Amino acid sequence: ASGALSLDDAARVVCARADAMARQARGGMAAVRAPAATLAARLPAGLDIAAINAPALTVVGGPAPELDAWLATLAADGIEATRLRVSHAFHSASMDGALPAVQAAFAAAHFGTLTLPVYSCRSGRPHDSASLADAAGWARQVREPVRFADAVLHAAAGGETLFVELGPGQALTALLRQIRPGDTAPRVVPMLPAPGRGLDAVAHALEALGQLWCHGADLSWAVPADAPRAALPTYPFARDAHWFERAPTASAFANSSPASTPVAPVANEKPAMNERLPHLVERLRALFADIAGTSPD
Repeated sequence: ASGALSLDDAARVVCARADAMARQARGGMAAVRAPAATLAARLPAGLDIAAINAPALTVVGGPAPELDAWLATLAADGIEATRLRVSHAFHSASMDGALPAVQAAFAAAHFGTLTLPVYSCRSGRPHDSASLADAAGWARQVREPVRFADAVLHAAAGGETLFVELGPGQALTALLRQIRPGDTAPRVVPMLPAPGRGLDAVAHALEALGQLWCHGADLSWAVPADAPRAALPTYPFARDAHWFERAPTASAFANSSPASTPVAPVANEKPAMNERLPHLVERLRALFADIAGTSPD
């Protein structure tokens, strides 16, 4: 959609890049709760900063034994880290052997004229025509850190910005909520639910479209312009009465017959607390995750 590559060229370079990286020595990666500048001064030989995902969330990669030993020293100093489920140490020196094959694949691709901004993982800035067609630059991207946080800050600096996560899950949404340009959390709408929560993906996507519309996004609705429209209420009707019933008057008692059949009280149809508890727990988990800027899982 951006005009950078044709679908055929994009598929070829993606496959070539994946094959070249898979041929390298296996390794490990870890997400560390600390700024990149703090960790850079503590990195031993063999480990590299692989990604800067948020101001205080950095990914480090390298050979697994060296990585595990270093993580133990961080734990002793009270610095939290999480090992990532990966097979290789991407964006580190472990990928040096993949660069020639990746560069050759990109050199054979034909780059077009951009119709949408495309950000560089290496610089955190939008590509221009020169950097877009730089095959050597695309190869170095395999080796250099991903500057996700810098890209988010640059995009947010352009004014009113609305981020949309299109891929599966909500990993990038969790990262975005940890980046606060001007002490304000960016607006982000994930199109699909987080994995493992048992939510319907289609229903979630439709709700996400509604959120985008509420944020002022100009949506291209796939309905005819002259389609009939239905007027809907601005809020759902809960149909719960919140007022006192009027007490019967003396005349009502006087006119009532002793043989009248008493009226049975209306049963409380609200669900029991034990039925509502799982829903409340799920809502609280999502709320705390949103505040903390982490994944609900």
